[in-house]
Amino acid sequence: MRPRAVALAASLEDIEDHRITAAESFFIEEKDPPFAAGFVTNCHPQDGKQLSNVIQFGFTGQNNLNAFNLLRGANRDSDIERRRKALAVMGFFVTIASRNTRGLIPGFYNADVREFGSWWTGLVLPLAYAKPGGDLEALMGPLYRHLHDVIEALADRQGIYLRCAVEEYSALLAAYR
Repeated sequence: MRPRAVALAASLEDIEDHRITAAESFFIEEKDPPFAAGFVTNCHPQDGKQLSNVIQFGFTGQNNLNAFNLLRGANRDSDIERRRKALAVMGFFVTIASRNTRGLIPGFYNADVREFGSWWTGLVLPLAYAKPGGDLEALMGPLYRHLHDVIEALADRQGIYLRCAVEEYSALLAAYR
């Protein structure tokens, strides 16, 4: 594929600062149980519309990625408040993940309605947005028939598989050290 290096339009530090500032504008922290802390986002994958203020634990790992970037910037700039926010986000994830000993955790926290919820990710992500029949088969193509038994087994389960989320965050922690 031969990727080519390109010159950045700004310094890496400036780009990091803009990313942190942008993410921080979506930071929320609740003062009451469950003491949610995170970066709220939620966009429907097919139409791109904002659905609600959701702190996602799994899926892309963006919540803890943003916390990691905030922590890295806080450490660079000796910013105690940003460090506190980043650790609050990570602490909220760990608290929620530690509640279930079977490996399934909620996929998100919806701050608008103050409730936890779940959606399946990866190959079964369409389960969150389509119903069996034409929509689901159209989204998944031949994989639907191939994974039919898996889809049927998972369709009524709540949670994301913790291992997927842990692998994302383990890579982050290893990079940080």
